[in-house]
Amino acid sequence: MHTDRTDTIDPGSAAAELRTREVGWDGAVAPLAEPDYWLSLAADLRAVADLVGSLAGTPAHVSFVTVGICAGLVPSEAPDGIATVDAIAAAFGGSASTGHHNGSALWEHRVDPRVGEVVLSAFAIVPKPASVEDELRAEVEALRAQLAKGGAR
Repeated sequence: MHTDRTDTIDPGSAAAELRTREVGWDGAVAPLAEPDYWLSLAADLRAVADLVGSLAGTPAHVSFVTVGICAGLVPSEAPDGIATVDAIAAAFGGSASTGHHNGSALWEHRVDPRVGEVVLSAFAIVPKPASVEDELRAEVEALRAQLAKGGAR
């Protein structure tokens, strides 16, 4: 799991001590709250952007750029993975779909929104649907829910 960057601080240093506790206005010492995963990831992506920016002036031969988020590698994680992929899709103004993607033999719940030149691929491996009929029913249900919310975006 992604965490804050305390792993790069010498454990015996004063900086490490500051990162593991905080002192309240009343002088009480309390452990720091666990950093939010998404905020920590956003900070890491900003650091990546800075490093990419350092390539300015370098000749570029780039076909495409992707950022990948795997929300579940085994079907038993599917409920949580699907919820995460759906949240990512919503944050990027899209919707996820379930099926075989990019020629994969696996069933995935996936969204691939694009931001400028970057494709964000978020997916979770899901169990194979019971039948094509069940898959179509689920798609119809998703479309009805979309229409109930005001239609396609």
